[in-house]
Amino acid sequence: MRRAPRLVALAAALLAACATTPGPAPTPSPGPEGTEIHAPRYLVERPTFFVEGDLDGAAFRRWAAEIPLPAISEDGAWVALGRRGEDGARGNPNYAVEVMRVADGRSVGHAPILAADEVDRHRGDPGFEAVVRDRVDRANDMLAAYRWAGRGERLEDLSSVGMDHLAGAPFKGPLGLAIGALTVVFDEPHLSVRLAGRVLVDADYPGWTQPETNLCGPDHGSEGGEECACRNPITLRGGRVDLARGVLLLDIGYVGTDLCWEPDTWTAVIALPRND
Repeated sequence: MRRAPRLVALAAALLAACATTPGPAPTPSPGPEGTEIHAPRYLVERPTFFVEGDLDGAAFRRWAAEIPLPAISEDGAWVALGRRGEDGARGNPNYAVEVMRVADGRSVGHAPILAADEVDRHRGDPGFEAVVRDRVDRANDMLAAYRWAGRGERLEDLSSVGMDHLAGAPFKGPLGLAIGALTVVFDEPHLSVRLAGRVLVDADYPGWTQPETNLCGPDHGSEGGEECACRNPITLRGGRVDLARGVLLLDIGYVGTDLCWEPDTWTAVIALPRND
């Protein structure tokens, strides 16, 4: 009977230990689509586009299409973008990851993965795949420094580009994108963004406009003139918005001709007033 108090004390101690020892952390329940935090889908997958040491263009396009960018940070302060250049007539694969600060649209981090000039230079190079894998790891290290929350909602086209625009004639605009009560209208160089009539952005962006160049010049027997002018008017190729985090992304493209090639499409990052 003397043992009973000790047994009771031991049992009480065990119960107390179980009550204070933390169990496994609960698995977070998934939020609405596009709002997961630290989701594995924000990793850039390692390259799957090398075949016996050579880069396969079709496999590269499939790989790039699966990269979950753009991504917007949880606090709305940062955006991660996937950069791909068209590379003119050659059209070589290329890719880089860039982190932009939303407040001023400036780059704060750049991780190149593949440059267009490297594709031909490294054909048949068995060691190049390892180089690209290492670059992907570095890009993921850069992305891991932020908390990503989603990609925003895709904007729908409000207007189509006329054939005269595609033929290189000066475009009179405007171009528009929308989702719900949000409208984005661009009349080069002016951008207007409204939400149910409330003005969010009303500003000019002259830095987006490409300078006019002269295709002729003295070497071609002409000093210039309308027939020698090369213009690349802007067209909106798409966009995404996260109103809760105050982020607007616009894919800025340019119209060109056979003689006046268009510059690469790029993504403008614009801060919006928060929809609190």
